[in-house]
Amino acid sequence: MKKQEFSKGELVGLQSSNFYSFNRFPQSKPPKAKKLNRPKETSIPLKTDKQKNSKRTEAPIELDHTFVSDKVPHAFVQLVKYFFSDAKMIEEYWHMVQIAAFRLECDQRTEDVLAIAIKSFKQLIRKLKSTKQVAKPIAFFYGILTNKLKEFYLEKLAENRSDSMVFRIVLPGGEVLSYDSGNV
Repeated sequence: MKKQEFSKGELVGLQSSNFYSFNRFPQSKPPKAKKLNRPKETSIPLKTDKQKNSKRTEAPIELDHTFVSDKVPHAFVQLVKYFFSDAKMIEEYWHMVQIAAFRLECDQRTEDVLAIAIKSFKQLIRKLKSTKQVAKPIAFFYGILTNKLKEFYLEKLAENRSDSMVFRIVLPGGEVLSYDSGNV
């Protein structure tokens, strides 16, 4: 057979077409339920066996009061351990004490702050035992503690009236406590 060659001008009259045929699915019954419910795991035994790794599957160990940091005073630990024996929880309560004392500039008076913290915690336990309406005990403890530290701060200001100093502190709620001991 002889090969036909066309020049550009001769191709103008040729036509081509694309023919597509779409076949619809038969509209009979839906597929069977057995075909839809496939197993979630493979049937290959090597892939379905879960290898136990003792390091990863163990639950975290809760540490008791004997594992509390040395930064937490022993007297505070001895009181709190009867109600919350978890070391992390005891440290969280002491952390609230440190935050409140720092904000009210009482963090240098450790013995006074410790006594106030113990009183505040006892008041929290009284509230927890008398009414079960405390949703967040740590936040409630922080509120009691800041109120007691405010009272302590104002008492110390009254004692220092003879010194001519101006005290000004901004409380977490935006309240400003100021006192000029020279203008009394």
